[in-house]
Amino acid sequence: TRQDIDMATSPEPAPAVVTQADDGRLISLAVGAEVPLRLDSSWAWDHPAVDGDVVTLTQVDYFADPGFTEWIVTAVQPGDAVVTAAGAPNCGDDFRCPPTEVRIGFRVIG
Repeated sequence: TRQDIDMATSPEPAPAVVTQADDGRLISLAVGAEVPLRLDSSWAWDHPAVDGDVVTLTQVDYFADPGFTEWIVTAVQPGDAVVTAAGAPNCGDDFRCPPTEVRIGFRVIG
């Protein structure tokens, strides 16, 4: 289910790893900070879209499947951005893992 992000709320401190459980949250990062974004391999994820130019995403490639798809979110300048990732079922069971979308807000503090 799609979560709307209330950009008027106070952002939460960044967790050690951002996951699907952070859907709908607004996360605070300092300029230059990096946080991994890991999405469960039960879905085949498109490269996430970034609305805004305050964070960049760099995909992490693994030789062996770690059970997730990972990108490094890097805060590049102050402002707000929303990262949206769309996932198609990858588990062979559309009922257990139907198509999904994850939206996470980032507020970058200078």
